[in-house]
Amino acid sequence: MKKVFAFFVCLAIIFTLVGCQNEEHILSSYDKKECYYEDGFRDYTHYCKYYYNEQTIKQYEKQSHFKKVTADNINLLRERLITYNDYVDSQKYFDKYDFNYKEQIKTGDLFCLIDKSDPSSFDLYYVDFDKCIVYYFHNNT
Repeated sequence: MKKVFAFFVCLAIIFTLVGCQNEEHILSSYDKKECYYEDGFRDYTHYCKYYYNEQTIKQYEKQSHFKKVTADNINLLRERLITYNDYVDSQKYFDKYDFNYKEQIKTGDLFCLIDKSDPSSFDLYYVDFDKCIVYYFHNNT
């Protein structure tokens, strides 16, 4: 019994170190998803796109942890994505990365930003109502 317990403890530690995906704020009603992961020991990025239809994407408006994008928080979101871009441009999946923060961040959309211990470590969920896509950005440094 002790060996089984030790095995599961080791497994949990390994998953913590390599960074499990944390997409807890994604609603399961999406039609399709595309995810790209670049895992490392401490530094890693994730980029996912979840495709919804015009009706199902509206469910995010009822999620209390999502905030409306306003003129006051656009710069904060852009700063995080500039940091993210600096990391993602060296990843194998860079050719799949197609979020244009200069054009796509706009008032009326929704976001959920979870800052970690370092300003360049965060989870960002961005709901683009025009494209019916929820973007998930994860950066860990």
